[in-house]
Amino acid sequence: MSRVAAYVLVVCCVISANAACAQLRNIKPADIMPEFTLSDSAAGSFAYKHKSGRVLAVVFLSVNRTSQQAADDLQKVLSGLGEDGRLLDVAVVTDEPNTLQFFASTPKESLQNLHLLIDKEYKLWGLLGVIVTPTVVIAGKDDTVRWIKAGYGYDFAPVVRSHLSDALEIKGAQPPQEVIAVQTLEKDSPQAKAQRHLKLADMLETRGQIESALAEARKAKELDPNSIEASLCIGRLYCMNGDGKAALAAVDRIKVQTKQQEAQMNLIMGWANRQIGDLESALKFLLNAANLDPASSRTFYELGKVYQNKHDIDKAQEAYRKALEIIFAENEHKKL
Repeated sequence: MSRVAAYVLVVCCVISANAACAQLRNIKPADIMPEFTLSDSAAGSFAYKHKSGRVLAVVFLSVNRTSQQAADDLQKVLSGLGEDGRLLDVAVVTDEPNTLQFFASTPKESLQNLHLLIDKEYKLWGLLGVIVTPTVVIAGKDDTVRWIKAGYGYDFAPVVRSHLSDALEIKGAQPPQEVIAVQTLEKDSPQAKAQRHLKLADMLETRGQIESALAEARKAKELDPNSIEASLCIGRLYCMNGDGKAALAAVDRIKVQTKQQEAQMNLIMGWANRQIGDLESALKFLLNAANLDPASSRTFYELGKVYQNKHDIDKAQEAYRKALEIIFAENEHKKL
């Protein structure tokens, strides 16, 4: 077996593996939030200390679609708090600096109490038992944990806003229980139904049931025709099914709104063009995707396939090696 073939075999096997997600393991509501210090993105540091009289929200993110959605929602929540948020510290914690690009367009006034922190050694992740992104932990002025949310749902923004308002003791704010009740009534909106179909598509995709996942993604698109997320999901699934032509049609003319969506679209375009034999176009799109999201194992795997088809063995081997490094790093993170 050649070196490149060996890399391909290992990458394929590892990409196919799935790790289970769980809730926080080491902390629960009413526990005392542990003190911590982490480096921030501006070469400084942020320290959380007890008896500060401030509310703390710790938001764990990584380079993935749901973290991007959570980051977008979080920025809207913080801008809506205004002066009411002056006693709030928001610590965004990530293991991957590229995640911080989610906040590249955030107005400076919204960054006043927003601390972008790097935790490559997973110290805080391990201390709290975090293995799912996004995860939000809110501690009150008395340093006790008031609320924990692991994962992303259609109600992320309003529920986070409500719990922050409750912790900040904002007068007139709607209690979290009432917000949850209102959101429950909104579960039957077309957008909420589309999100449920997309979540089911993701689950089926991880199980290798691509045709069933495609059916769910198409249902989501029918319910919400303007959903960029649904179009990207359909395009990705067509690629997984080996139908590059259909994948290109699925993402044709969509207008992405975020850097992460642009990275996904470039990956799909590169992946699909490789499948239909247009290696030059595939290489262009995949290099763009790698530049936009250097933490995507699939992007580097596809680059390896393109270089291999172009008989550039050294570059193919390097791309496969990079894909494996990313996958192994992700698996180590999930073990914590």
